[in-house]
Amino acid sequence: MFNRLEQPWFDDYGFDPDIWILCDQLAVAVALDPSIIVESRKKKGIVELSGHHSRGNVLLESRRSVELADGFQPNVLVVDRVDEKAFMKAMLGAFAYNFDKA
Repeated sequence: MFNRLEQPWFDDYGFDPDIWILCDQLAVAVALDPSIIVESRKKKGIVELSGHHSRGNVLLESRRSVELADGFQPNVLVVDRVDEKAFMKAMLGAFAYNFDKA
């Protein structure tokens, strides 16, 4: 199912199964079950709304001096790693749902 829906993207950018990252699926899985997070970090971020080249991008503060300053308030959780088995179980479970019995 993913391949058919995402085929236009793969046609434009290529496909390497070793680096295929399911960003949207990972974000939803983490939102539904944060216990699958293995490694994460808190950062301060903004969504760039007026940039010519970066409109819509999330920009993260990376200056250590800012992170150490008084009043620094992280507002973004960057998930670096999830439990792959738990993620795959969630994905397979989502596609195994029997809508006829609902």
